[in-house]
Amino acid sequence: MLEMENYRKIIILTEDGRGAGYLLETGIKRLFPKSKIKTVSKNQLARMHEKVDLIISAVSIDNKEYAVPVIEIEQLLSLETLEKVEKSVRLLNEDPNFFLDDIHSILHLFNEENFSIVTDEHDYLALLKKKGLRLESMGAATPDFSKSVIDREQKISTVYDFGVAGPHPMASFAKKEVIDVTIVTNEMQYQQKEVKIIFLINIRQGHLTLHQEISRMMIELIKDRELRELMYQVKDYPSFISYITTAIKRR
Repeated sequence: MLEMENYRKIIILTEDGRGAGYLLETGIKRLFPKSKIKTVSKNQLARMHEKVDLIISAVSIDNKEYAVPVIEIEQLLSLETLEKVEKSVRLLNEDPNFFLDDIHSILHLFNEENFSIVTDEHDYLALLKKKGLRLESMGAATPDFSKSVIDREQKISTVYDFGVAGPHPMASFAKKEVIDVTIVTNEMQYQQKEVKIIFLINIRQGHLTLHQEISRMMIELIKDRELRELMYQVKDYPSFISYITTAIKRR
């Protein structure tokens, strides 16, 4: 993959720089065959002065300490570990100016300001229009975001099974990327399908991987009845974030 070739010097960070680190290094080399990869401990990294392009860490560290992207992984090599690294690199290449990791790249799209629980809304399109205009007025989306969301919804509904909806515009209008979340506690239907939670997606053009990860998150909600029912009953934003984090980690 071409995006992997952007990272010529890679550090694998482990507790002691040895042991399981060498197994990780062997696996990571399969993803970055043209890169120079070195396994070190935290103490060794602190003493290093050479420039690196990427840190893959099997220990918990403060990402803000480093001027390069950090991808945190499990200590044991597995297919899931390699998939996480590959996915994180794709996300990093889509937005090099704002990278956390594959989980937090989705979580940072949520915030309490754009979370609400409604008890007396019955018109799905009217609610979408109101939410879309709000994102425009607060500067998160450019004009016509709301109109494009409604136009798309009327052509192809994004209300999926079991009340999960993921409306988004037909083109990108994002100035600030965000997912506006609405939990609907009263009865609401659109085209004879129940609506219980709305993820109004406002993402910049070109973020294909991020769109895919958001879709996988919604699929996890659709698949998991227990998690879905807990989500529909939340009373506050912290509870929502707790449950949505579970869905993101499972995807």
